[in-house]
Amino acid sequence: MKNLIIFTSVAVIIIGMIFLVHDFGKNENIAKDQKYALVLLHGWGSKGTRMMKRTKNIREYLSRDLKNTISFFAPNAPHETGINSYIWFGTKNPAQTNKDLEDSKKFIENYIKKEVVEKNNIPFENIILAGFSQGASIAVYAGTKFEKPIAGIISFSGSPLLIENILQTPPLLIIHGQDDQNITVENAFSMNQYYSQQGLQTTMRIIQDIGHTINNEALKEASKYISQTFQ
Repeated sequence: MKNLIIFTSVAVIIIGMIFLVHDFGKNENIAKDQKYALVLLHGWGSKGTRMMKRTKNIREYLSRDLKNTISFFAPNAPHETGINSYIWFGTKNPAQTNKDLEDSKKFIENYIKKEVVEKNNIPFENIILAGFSQGASIAVYAGTKFEKPIAGIISFSGSPLLIENILQTPPLLIIHGQDDQNITVENAFSMNQYYSQQGLQTTMRIIQDIGHTINNEALKEASKYISQTFQ
């Protein structure tokens, strides 16, 4: 009996370690009659499958036609910092940060070309790029420097990045929690001012009574933007 208890305990620990090391979630959700795509970029130290969990709520707020024609994609960032932990760019060394930004921009663009455009036949002009926190910052950075224009960008709780040599000016939706203590709401106003000066058509939505997160009200605003973009 004692040996059985020990064996069971060891088995539970091993199974737990397997689930910790391996990510069994999906990084994409393909629509039946796909025509459009939303590519989601996770925050610092997170992973794509966590962003994919938001897509269920986003889909609920879309029209029936759009529900059946929009696919979702959420890659892991190229820089791994631990078990199931990824970042788009570091922040300690300015030179390394600039290199990371360009590397991540190329990574995202190549991911879209391969997984969305070539594999699923969804053109760049039918793609919205969205991100949370650090993912929001890189979404705007990358989306304005792609070779081909995309349909739009959604920033959840992001902060502005200085962008040189802007190639594209897609419409930008900025969503931010009023009570965000990680990336304060002032960053939303800075993004709105800076990116509008760079030629982007910006829209800002400040969500009351939430911090550094994405709640249903934020997802409703994002879904409204998606519907208006792809109507």
